[in-house]
Amino acid sequence: QKQEEKRLAELEAEKKLKRGKGCPACEYTGYSGRTGIFEILEITPKLSQVIIQKVPSDVLSLEARKEGMKTMKQDGLAKVLEGITTLEEVFRVTE
Repeated sequence: QKQEEKRLAELEAEKKLKRGKGCPACEYTGYSGRTGIFEILEITPKLSQVIIQKVPSDVLSLEARKEGMKTMKQDGLAKVLEGITTLEEVFRVTE
């Protein structure tokens, strides 16, 4: 998590990230509508074996990321860089 926060600070320095200002239409939240952030786990042959072994969830999570799973936080951060949402909102919903 600390590595992600460090990387975000670097990204902020490189690129101006958006912040919600708010207006009467959004009740001064800075957000309008909803945008999904997703975590999708494709079951690869290796992950299938890990699941069959009934390993602890932290081990499964680590293996899933090694196999290319993108977490909700990663998907949210990609949407921050696209200007779709803000860092605060991504952290609020993924912490």
